[in-house]
Amino acid sequence: MKAARNPDTLLTPMSFPRPLSGRLFVLPLFPLVAAGLGVPVVACGPGGAGEAVRPQAPSAATAIQAETADAIITCRPGSYAEPLAVDLSANARADFEAAMDSGVAVVHYDCKSVRLLKDCRIAGEYRFAGVSRKEEVIHLDNRDEIKANLPLAPVAKGSAEMERASALDIAYVLVGKRSTPAIVSRQYLEGSQCGEATHYIRAATVGAFAVQTATKGRVAAAAEVFGSSTSGSSQSGKNSAKKDGNPKSCEESKPGSDAPPGECRSAIRFELVPVADKPPAPKAEAKVDPKAPAKPAAPSKEEGKAVDDPCPEGFKLIAGKCSNAVASAANAAPASHLCAPKDTADCETQCTAGNFGSCHNLANLAYRNYGKDVPDAQNVKDEDRALDLWKKACDGGVFAACNSYADNRTSRTGSQPKDLAAAHAAYTKACDGGNSDACYTLGDNTLRGREGETKDPAAGFTLLSRSCKLGDSLGCREMGEYLFAGKYGVPKNPALADKLLTAFCNQGDLRACDDLGHHLLGLFDDSDKPEAPLADIANAKIRGRGLLDKVCRANVGHSEGNCATLGRVLVADNDPKGRALLAERCPTAKGDTCVFLGRSYLEGKGGPVDKAKGYEALLASKDDDAMMKAALAIQAGDGVKKDAARAKTILEKLCKEEEYAKACKALGGAKPGAKPGLAPAPAKGPAKPAPAKPAPKK
Repeated sequence: MKAARNPDTLLTPMSFPRPLSGRLFVLPLFPLVAAGLGVPVVACGPGGAGEAVRPQAPSAATAIQAETADAIITCRPGSYAEPLAVDLSANARADFEAAMDSGVAVVHYDCKSVRLLKDCRIAGEYRFAGVSRKEEVIHLDNRDEIKANLPLAPVAKGSAEMERASALDIAYVLVGKRSTPAIVSRQYLEGSQCGEATHYIRAATVGAFAVQTATKGRVAAAAEVFGSSTSGSSQSGKNSAKKDGNPKSCEESKPGSDAPPGECRSAIRFELVPVADKPPAPKAEAKVDPKAPAKPAAPSKEEGKAVDDPCPEGFKLIAGKCSNAVASAANAAPASHLCAPKDTADCETQCTAGNFGSCHNLANLAYRNYGKDVPDAQNVKDEDRALDLWKKACDGGVFAACNSYADNRTSRTGSQPKDLAAAHAAYTKACDGGNSDACYTLGDNTLRGREGETKDPAAGFTLLSRSCKLGDSLGCREMGEYLFAGKYGVPKNPALADKLLTAFCNQGDLRACDDLGHHLLGLFDDSDKPEAPLADIANAKIRGRGLLDKVCRANVGHSEGNCATLGRVLVADNDPKGRALLAERCPTAKGDTCVFLGRSYLEGKGGPVDKAKGYEALLASKDDDAMMKAALAIQAGDGVKKDAARAKTILEKLCKEEEYAKACKALGGAKPGAKPGLAPAPAKGPAKPAPAKPAPKK
C-alpha cells in the first residue's frame, strides 16, 4: 500500500502519507463537540472568568451538594491533559501569557491543579494559526466535574467560592490555536524550579468565552450565556460571571489567518504534554546488504493516530468535558464517551451511541484487523469498514479522522480505488480544522505537484508553514531544509532556515544539529565534497564544525557520519586533530571513517605520509573500491612491501564474496562468486557494473 515518509530524506522525493508512528501524540484540540470531543480554548487577556460570581439559588446548590461526593482526582500515569483555563484570575492569566511570550511555558500539574513555574524555561516560541470557527457550550454539572475540568485556579473544599459554583455553563467561540513545535526534555530545562516540572504548554486554543452559574442538568444556549454575561441579568438558579473576548469580533476570523481578531484572543484551554526525560534520539540510517535477495515490501498500513482521553482517573471525556462515572450513571440516558484506543468492545458501543472520536479509534482497530491475522478477503472487508468509520468520524468533526481518511484515499484501500478528489477535500477540512499532519501532507503535495495537486510552490510552502505554526516540528524542520536548498520553487533564505533548525538543535534535536552543521559547511547533499561554508551566515565554518563535533560526541544515530565528515574537513586543513579523530573512530566505525583516514596517511594531510597505515585503513573500511586500491598497491609494492599472495587473497575475497567485477577482472577474468583457485571462466555478456559509491549524506 503506502510507504511511510522518511524524515531522514527531507529533500528527496517522499512517499505519502506521512508516518503515523514514532511521534509524540496529543489529543487534537479541535475534534468537535458533536463528537463528544469539543475542546475549549485558552485566553490571553484581562477579565478572567474565575473571578467571583453572584450566589446561586440556594435550592439548586443544596440539591447538587447533597447528591455529589467529592471525587479523589488522580492522574493517569504519564498522561497529557487539556484543562479549561476560564477560571484563571486576571493576574494569573497575565502570568501565563507572559510566560508564553518569552519562551515555552513549563508547569507542575497533578490533575488537581496547574501551577506555572516562572523560574523554569526552555527556549521556544508560540505562533498562532486560525482554524475553522466553532461555537459550543460545556455544562459542568457538579463539583467533581468543576474540579476535574478547572484545575488552574483551584478552590479549597468547603469554601464560599465552591459552594456558589456547583454547576456552570461555559460558552466559547474558538477561532485558533497558539502552538509551539518545541522539543521539551528535562535535561534542557533551565531554572531553579525545574525539579518540579511535569508538563509544558504545547498549545492554547483561543477565542472568546463566557461563564455563568447554572442549574444542574440544564444546558444553556451559547447566545444565552454570552447575553447574560453582557447584561449581567439574573434568572432562576442562574447568575453570570464575567466574559472574556467578544463573540461578534470572532466572526471576523478565518481558517489560516496569522492572528486572531482584536477582541477574540482569550485563552480557553491549555494542551499540557508531559516533559520527556530525554529528547528523541535520531535514528541511524538503515544498512542495506546489496547481496541480499530482494524481498517484496510489506504493505504499510496507514492507520490513524488515536484520539486519547485527556481526563483524570475515574473520568471520561463526554460532550467536551471530563465527567465521572457516578454523575453519568445518574442520567436516564448516559451520554456516549470517548473509548480507550484499544478497547474494541467499548469503541463499538460508544461509536454506535454517536461518539465520533470512538468511531475514529474503532476505524484504527479495524484497519489493523482488530489485532488478528486474517485472510485477504477479511483484510479487504476490514479496511473497507475502516474507511467508512473514518468518513463517519470526519463528517462528525474529528479532524484526525479526516486526515486518516485522506491518507487512505491516495491509494487503493480495501476494495476502494484511490480517490484523489476525496483525499484533497478531507485533507483540506482537517487542515482548516487545525490538524498539522494534514497541512503538512497537503502542503508538500502542492509544493511538488503530487497526488493530484496542482504544483504551486508558494501555496505549498504556506501550508507547510501552517503545519509548523500548529506545532509540527517536522513541518518546521522541512521548511528549514527547503529554505536552505532553494528547491522546488522555494526561494533560498538561509537566515530563516538557520533560525528554524537552530531552535530545534538547542532543544536537543541532534538530527537538526546534524542537518544544520552540514548546511552551514555546504555539505548537506554530499559530505565528501570540498567544504564550502555559507558566506551569508556569520561564522558558518566555526559553527558548522562545532555542530558536527556535538553530534559526533553524542554517540547516537548519525554520530559516526558526523565524526567522519568532521575528521575529513579538519584533515583537509592539515589539522592533526582530524587524523586523530579518524584514527580513534576507524576501528569501530569502518566505512567512510577508515576511507578518510587512509587518504590522510596516503596524502600526508594532518600528519606525515605513511602508506602502510594508509592501505591498512582502506582495507579496514570494508569498502570495495578502497580495498581494491589497497590490494593493487600491495600487489605492486607501491610504498609498501610487495606481497602478491596477500593481494591475491584480498582480490579473491572481493570477487567471490562481494561479487566485485573489478576484482574479478584483476584476477584474469574470474567469474564473480567463483571459488578461489578455479580457472577463470570466459565472460558471458557485459561485466557486472561496479557497485555505486556510497550515497551522499541526504
